[in-house]
Amino acid sequence: MHMKSKEHKLATITKMFNDLAPKYDLLNRILSMRMDVWWRRRLVSLLEKQAREQGQGVMRVLDVAAGTGDLSLMIARSHALESGEVVAIDPAKEMLAIAKIKYKRAKLPTAKITFQEGNAELLPFEAGCFGAATVAFGVRNFEDLEGAITEIYRVLSKGGTLFVLEFSWGNVHNLLTRKLLRFYFQRVMLPVSEFFSGQKSSYSYLANSIFEFPAGERFLHLLGKRGFGKLEEHKMCWGLVTIYIGVK
Repeated sequence: MHMKSKEHKLATITKMFNDLAPKYDLLNRILSMRMDVWWRRRLVSLLEKQAREQGQGVMRVLDVAAGTGDLSLMIARSHALESGEVVAIDPAKEMLAIAKIKYKRAKLPTAKITFQEGNAELLPFEAGCFGAATVAFGVRNFEDLEGAITEIYRVLSKGGTLFVLEFSWGNVHNLLTRKLLRFYFQRVMLPVSEFFSGQKSSYSYLANSIFEFPAGERFLHLLGKRGFGKLEEHKMCWGLVTIYIGVK
């Protein structure tokens, strides 16, 4: 993708999420019927499992495209990070503003969350400084998917693990399920999101991005090409939602 086109996409998506920020959490809960909370908890349980297998908690976790901080807070409360730090990075300052309010209200006893504005394709961190990285429903919005995965790989320490939670239309193989889900996206999700947010074009983009994301084996192949090994995928909700795992 041409550099100016990349910059334009980043600016457009950042503005979109800044505009959506006040209603973002409410719409997530309504449109997913609170399943988005369970999906994030499943990711955190896999992170905790990794910590148990290593015999110690992960001391530093990078949450990329952290948004309003739901996943960052779950990680900070988890047994995977009983002490240490979550670094939450996102290009949308209005989303991070809401995340900071949530963090202040949470009053976490030990773990710490640091918030930073920035994008995945140019992470402002030294190489090898994180034990784990997470992305929840963010990779399909990256302006340069392969470039962002390469950057995340760079900042992970040896043995560090990437956990990606994402919609994966390509993993839904049952034709009836595909028809029902497409009906939901087009005839339920879009009208409801427009009613609550007043932004039809934003949710049209988000729905289309689900269909276009290179899911399943294609995404695992991309992770492998960028250096990750021990690749796994954990499918949920008929395959529509998947957690991808890769180890540096």
